[in-house]
Amino acid sequence: MPCRRSFALGGGRRRRLKRLERRRGSAAAARYNAGVFAAFIAMSFTAAAQAPLPLAGIGRQRVKCPVCGRTFEAFDVVEENTAGGVDRDLFARAIGPQPEFYRISTCPSCLYSGYLTDFTAGGLVPPFVVERILRDHALPRPAGVTSESDPREIDARDRYALAIRCYEWRQRSDESLAWLHLRASWVVRDTASVAPRTPRLERVLALAQRWHPPRRPGANQADDELEIVTRAAAGLAEGQFNRYQEPFVRFFVAMLLRKQGENRQAAPLLAALKDDVLLEEPLREAARKMVESIAAEQEHQRAAAARFQQAILSERIAEPNRAVALYLTGELCRRLGRDAEAIRWFDRALASGKLSPELLRWTRQQRAWAQAGVE
Repeated sequence: MPCRRSFALGGGRRRRLKRLERRRGSAAAARYNAGVFAAFIAMSFTAAAQAPLPLAGIGRQRVKCPVCGRTFEAFDVVEENTAGGVDRDLFARAIGPQPEFYRISTCPSCLYSGYLTDFTAGGLVPPFVVERILRDHALPRPAGVTSESDPREIDARDRYALAIRCYEWRQRSDESLAWLHLRASWVVRDTASVAPRTPRLERVLALAQRWHPPRRPGANQADDELEIVTRAAAGLAEGQFNRYQEPFVRFFVAMLLRKQGENRQAAPLLAALKDDVLLEEPLREAARKMVESIAAEQEHQRAAAARFQQAILSERIAEPNRAVALYLTGELCRRLGRDAEAIRWFDRALASGKLSPELLRWTRQQRAWAQAGVE
């Protein structure tokens, strides 16, 4: 039996997680993740009597690599929540560790990568794939990663890139590769949505409390963040801020848009902010990194859209996933600026008659945004 242990669920387990976070570098302590950034605002409006939500839990499971036979501890997502909000491309954020960063594990010895089930289900890896990995060393080893590295030391973006290559070699389905690329795009986006902690940015956070919509039971945090963006943008348009405040409010708006993956709005803001002399240099550098990350996210989005399309058109997609795949193809096209194409896929999703009530609302909403883009 595989050995399983948890390191993220309270008590001593939570202390282990904290030690891991410290090993990621002291610089991380001086940065905001955009999810925490927006949640900080939301907490000011949360009733004190409200029960705290459980943290997402990431465990470890001892597995044997089916390629090289090395035994190591793979990630195991043992508890999830969506309290951090669900983006329109279905990136569900948790309170606590983000599960999407831990769905893929990498054998540190041979670099074979995949989901936990790729290590535990007992399926054979095709001999030509084993040969490519072991004899030809065709998987690129990430910088700083050795055969003795702990999987936690391998960047999630590298783990996804390796898993995608392994899935391509194994000739896995278009649908499975679409989901891998989509999840990789989420990881790229969330990794980039960070900013240094500065006194002026702290003041903008305090100022932003005025823009938060009234708390609603069961509200989607992502919807609240988009409402904050709308209200802050209106304040900018109305000239509510002086010339020294304005760049920091724009940075705040751009950061939330980048976090949501609304890059068509975020990119021009960030492009201007990265050279704005009124911002501190650490914030300008953060803006530059966010701009650079957009290309990597879009590369995965294009691949995900192409794979979803191929799976749908070839009718090789699990029936329960078909309506969701139609919606996602439309949403990915919209995010990539292909509005006319997005409308066609949204129409197919609406015609399927199998969207959940929430996804039906989103499909109509996102179709309207795409329609505005072609008019």
